[in-house]
Amino acid sequence: MRGTEIANAYGHIKIYKYIIKNKIPRAIIFEDDVWPKNNFVNFYNKNFKYKYTDLLVFASNTGYIEKQETNFYQYKIHKYISHFNGTGAYSINLKTCKKIIKDTNGNVGNVADWPINFIENNIELVLILPPVVKLIKQNSSYLQKDRNKLIKDYSIKKLFLILFLIFY
Repeated sequence: MRGTEIANAYGHIKIYKYIIKNKIPRAIIFEDDVWPKNNFVNFYNKNFKYKYTDLLVFASNTGYIEKQETNFYQYKIHKYISHFNGTGAYSINLKTCKKIIKDTNGNVGNVADWPINFIENNIELVLILPPVVKLIKQNSSYLQKDRNKLIKDYSIKKLFLILFLIFY
């Protein structure tokens, strides 16, 4: 794994620990390069049977889903039948966060999407299509310009590298 992948996975682990510590029943997580579409709040506030599933994925770029789908207004809800990656936004419940932290011992050992096998662990996964979020630019960060302003000269970059190696 590259340094950015490790940092990303570590960020997810920290979020899951925060959810567990504060007993948050469900959280919506957005990557920094994902924005909700105008209809996101209206969609999410509607009551449908998959709203409270273990993991509700709003955007993903890989994985296998069932061909059979459930219709919900203009959306189709698909169940995952395999592992998936590239998740830009999702809703996760407390039970799933606890399972991830327990199985990983709270450590980074794999990519953030996802460190455990959800199928083997009986965690229900569904994907909403078309996505109710939009990727700003695939595999890039919306915050990159701001980050570049903060790290202008080599000495600061070197300091960040040393700190990264010490703490990660």
